[in-house]
Amino acid sequence: MAEQSPMRDMFLVAQTLIVLVMLSPVPSSAEGREVRIVNETGYGIAFIGVNAPGDKRWSKNRVTSVIRNGTSAQVSLVEDGHCRRDIRIAWDRKKFAPKVLKDVDLCSLRILTLHYNQATEALSYEKR
Repeated sequence: MAEQSPMRDMFLVAQTLIVLVMLSPVPSSAEGREVRIVNETGYGIAFIGVNAPGDKRWSKNRVTSVIRNGTSAQVSLVEDGHCRRDIRIAWDRKKFAPKVLKDVDLCSLRILTLHYNQATEALSYEKR
């Protein structure tokens, strides 16, 4: 029987480790996803809810206190590992209707800056 070289043994061990790492389950990049919400809307934000696109049931409120205009808060927006979400924003002034941002990819951002155009009543965002 031919004797195996130490170099060949190391190569086989390295190959095995690479295969094991590739086959290991990797948590989704969205799990427990924290996003910094920057409020540049001109109004206080009292509620942020998330759901799967098209779902009519909103999550619990993701903010613990009003995010005042010109301030920001760290908010956990994803718990189930899915990246794409609708985000519902409700204002601290009840006379304004809540707004929804549709199909936002939360895995592609760390900072979500919100803007509101009072003339058109449009909520928009920038992501970083």
